[in-house]
Amino acid sequence: MSGEAKRKIRLSGGLGLAALMFSTYIGPGYASGTQTVSFYLTKGWIGVFLAPIVLGILSFVWSFIVFEFNRVYRPKNYREQSDMIYKNPVLKYCLGVFKEIIAFFQVFVVVSAMISGAATLLNSMAGVPMVIGTVIFALALVALTLKGTKLVTKVSGVLTIIILAIVIYIAVIGIGPTWDGMKGFLAEHSQPEDFGFTKVYAWFVILGSIFNFLAGANAAVPACLETIHSRADVIIAATGNAVFCTGATIICTMMFAAGMPEIAGEPLPMIYTLQKLVGAGAWVQYLYFVIALAAMLSTGVSLVYGMVERWTPVVGKAMANGSETAVRFVIAFALVVACVLMSRIGILVLVNKVYPILFNIGTPVIFYLLFITIPYRVYKDKKDGVYPAEQAGSLCEKD
Repeated sequence: MSGEAKRKIRLSGGLGLAALMFSTYIGPGYASGTQTVSFYLTKGWIGVFLAPIVLGILSFVWSFIVFEFNRVYRPKNYREQSDMIYKNPVLKYCLGVFKEIIAFFQVFVVVSAMISGAATLLNSMAGVPMVIGTVIFALALVALTLKGTKLVTKVSGVLTIIILAIVIYIAVIGIGPTWDGMKGFLAEHSQPEDFGFTKVYAWFVILGSIFNFLAGANAAVPACLETIHSRADVIIAATGNAVFCTGATIICTMMFAAGMPEIAGEPLPMIYTLQKLVGAGAWVQYLYFVIALAAMLSTGVSLVYGMVERWTPVVGKAMANGSETAVRFVIAFALVVACVLMSRIGILVLVNKVYPILFNIGTPVIFYLLFITIPYRVYKDKKDGVYPAEQAGSLCEKD
């Protein structure tokens, strides 16, 4: 294979994983705007630029560590990944079970928010009744999840290109009209206390929201098997995800800041911004409407897909006479039905009340602990002579 061909494969593989990660984040992070306002702008002026940049740096480091681990150790799903990291039997069992609980909680909360947000968007922009919008979105989730890794990564790649183009366009038309309002928000130098938070808790919430930037972590485990073949792929994927998520978030925080504090009570801050602050034409709003639905769908598909990959071997044993497609359907359908029921709570309640519980409990153990435990596992395995270097050399392209 020529050097040029290898570079193209490397670029597509790394960017493919970055697209999967970004398209998982983009639903709650950009499409509705509710998380962006709740987690960053209600923490004062630090939420406009400083918070997203800090999270972008942390997410790059985390992604590099975890994607490189996936490249070398080759776990097939998130539970297998956890079991490879922790070798002590008691610790492995306890953290494995905790990981399972958080994974289910993440799917129920985030996918429920996507279903609620999509139904709200369909209702507000197209007049579709909430119940019908919920059913349509739920069925689309199940259908796309059944096709497996290749379709999920392809859909993510296409959606990322489209979404980034729309993000840039919205920035071009939106930053100008909201610039003075954003500068006014920064000039006020508002503090977390102005919104009812202490500084310590504000940063706790901000750092905990790395869960958003890394929302596709579970889906990325099986995806790494097909997209990551070298350390260059790892660097491209980690950089791409950090840049995409940070850039899109800052565009949002800049525009939304002009609408603070009123925008904090809006169920769909992006729609409020385009209609009230930017004064965008109807076609721009409907273009956003289509892309927002696609982004929410991509997030939902990625999260459900990660759970389907994890539980297909387990449920498959109980459905010995069923095809793999039938097994995947049963898992996906059960998860989506549970999320539909939970979506009746409403997107504002899910984001403002339930999401913080997920972040506060899960983020320190599921994400930040890996900054320590994965490097230790690699160090220990190298010291004990069991580091899977031969496997990495045979299965992965050498740099």
